[in-house]
Amino acid sequence: MRFHAPVRGIGMCRMLAHEHLEVYLLDEYNTSKICPTCQSPTRLRPYLQVENPRPFRRAQFAFVRCWGLLRCTHCVSALAMDGLQVQGYHWNRDVLACCNMRNILLGLRSPARAVPPIYQRPQLPPPPR
Repeated sequence: MRFHAPVRGIGMCRMLAHEHLEVYLLDEYNTSKICPTCQSPTRLRPYLQVENPRPFRRAQFAFVRCWGLLRCTHCVSALAMDGLQVQGYHWNRDVLACCNMRNILLGLRSPARAVPPIYQRPQLPPPPR
């Protein structure tokens, strides 16, 4: 596009393709919302209260939720049923997305060569005419 800086990833993709390496562009849909341990899509919750990083808002809201750190409530309940006293799995959102992208890559490299259904976007019906 005019007046925009070039995207660095395009040159990298071309260079790798020129070296006869396969390049996959992954759709990041749901990668930071699904627990890679139990594959539960709705059980990740922010749980940590931290001091508000905005000094001018600390009078109104002294503590806010930390959205970058998540805990899987399904894994916590499963481990509690085993009689273990644990806090469950804590995930940084970036690490969570990286683990899930690895799961997508393993699905693409399997004999089925498909993205696991939990990471696929829902198919929308065509618009009426």
